[in-house]
Amino acid sequence: YVVGCHKDLPDIEITIGGVDYSISSDDYVLADGPICILLMLGMDLGPEGLGFILGDVFMRKYYTVFDMEEERVGFAVATNATDLI
Repeated sequence: YVVGCHKDLPDIEITIGGVDYSISSDDYVLADGPICILLMLGMDLGPEGLGFILGDVFMRKYYTVFDMEEERVGFAVATNATDLI
């Protein structure tokens, strides 16, 4: 989707397991020359309602660990490795 390039778009709050995760417009909008592109796509899940795949927009900001044995997923704020040096 093409969206306005003004940066006053709202933060998006995603709640998983009772914990809120915030994603700002800097995270979900890509400036591409004179236009801006929304980096998320909704899905109509029928009776379940609207859903989203938490792809690279979410995973760039929140480090994600998949524990297949215990059937759980964990999240932490991602850091830039060069900031740790």
